[in-house]
Amino acid sequence: MTIHKSYKLIILHVIFASFFIFYPYFNYITQEFSHVTKLQYPPNVDTNNFFIKHMPIRFCIQNAILIVLFYFNYFFLVPIYYVKKRKHVFYYFLAITSSFTFLYIIYLFHYLIDLQIGFLPLSFLHKAVNNVSPIIVVMFTSTVIKLSSHYNALINKQKEAQQKHLTAELDFLRSQINPHFLFNTLNNIYSLSLAKSDDVPDAIVKLSGLMRFVLYESSVIYIPLEKELGYISDYLSLQKIRLDEKVLVTYTQEGEYINANIGPMLLISFIENAFKHGVSYSNPSHIKINILTTPAYLVLRVENSIFPNSITEENKEGGIGLSNVKRRLELLYHNKHELTLQKENNIFIAYLKINF
Repeated sequence: MTIHKSYKLIILHVIFASFFIFYPYFNYITQEFSHVTKLQYPPNVDTNNFFIKHMPIRFCIQNAILIVLFYFNYFFLVPIYYVKKRKHVFYYFLAITSSFTFLYIIYLFHYLIDLQIGFLPLSFLHKAVNNVSPIIVVMFTSTVIKLSSHYNALINKQKEAQQKHLTAELDFLRSQINPHFLFNTLNNIYSLSLAKSDDVPDAIVKLSGLMRFVLYESSVIYIPLEKELGYISDYLSLQKIRLDEKVLVTYTQEGEYINANIGPMLLISFIENAFKHGVSYSNPSHIKINILTTPAYLVLRVENSIFPNSITEENKEGGIGLSNVKRRLELLYHNKHELTLQKENNIFIAYLKINF
């Protein structure tokens, strides 16, 4: 619990206790007790007594005794015996014992006041009947409030632990993706350098921009969709530098611009997979990428050629990178995404729909 929340909780308790204690006096101000000053008392009653002139104070003190019982149960009995030690039967015994103890304290308080004023003190049984209801309400309310706050704190801790676990697993999965991307891109630039291509400097600049995205932008759980789409465009530009005319790459982006967030480097995994398994330098090949965005969902469709010598046990289901992205989709978009991977007539198609 933060310091700010602690102070806020203390203030709430002070306000609650103050209102509870001085509630009889508020009633007196609203003429609930004003008739008391006009009563005719027997001759043996000391009408100048403090508790006669200020009758509500007597009940304010009674409420102060009750508030002590409230917080005794709230801070001591419930957290130690009901929650921590889980001795529920013993807690009920202590709660009942404490209730009778405070009931007797209230009786003694009124007994002494009545003697001082000159009233005939009521019997303990009579006084207990009058005060047993407030005692029960105080004990029940403090128990419910304390248990509710305890279980809410447990739920918040569980959510925090789950969030930390989710973040750690996503970080691990992203750490697997990033070296894979770097390895592929450096291979591309190496191929250009062997061919003494003039595109090498431009490729290095684009790689620098992509790596900046990987290192600084993709370290969070979600990023703006606009940045992810920009990353894809730069990646495709870098890939096209090293491909010849035998590889046809088409990229279309449809739909209206939407201010949505998405898990970083989710979409690129399918596109990387297409370039890894759909490019041939000896046969014509193609890669078709289409992204559709709407306020409600996003659809990615990636189609690429498949060649017999590229099909292994490792990539029959779309490549090793896709097992990673499947897990990330499950973590980030559980029951909010649709993914199909299919191979037909030497063409591999990846279809992904994410509901925002």
